[in-house]
Amino acid sequence: MLLAISLSTTVRAQLKSEQFRGPDFFVVLGTERKPRKSWVVWQEDGKYPNVIVEILSNTTAKTDRGLKKQIYQDTFRTPEYFWFEPNSFEFQGFQLVGGQYQALQPNSQGWLWSQQLELYLGIHAEKVTFFYP
Repeated sequence: MLLAISLSTTVRAQLKSEQFRGPDFFVVLGTERKPRKSWVVWQEDGKYPNVIVEILSNTTAKTDRGLKKQIYQDTFRTPEYFWFEPNSFEFQGFQLVGGQYQALQPNSQGWLWSQQLELYLGIHAEKVTFFYP
């Protein structure tokens, strides 16, 4: 299984455009492995991310929980969306079910299962971390 992972240059991009709507971190499965400076959907056979993770801040939290969540659900149709607030350690995940995001329920360790990645996502040492089942 090929996997493309990208950490976007969100801060730099947001300085250029207040209308920037790209994710902080995303995964696109089934892609060709090659160097890319950015992900351009129309140059990638129309592939949108399978998983998106947003890092919330005081200035982005409202947009990440609202407008961006709506865009990822309705336009990108991203199967899984997670957010993490590094000050309060708020961590939530959603799975697209019938066109609507449904909240994922954490396991006993507080981890959230990603069907797309076949991994758990959780908080360890104050960071979002991947865990094998």
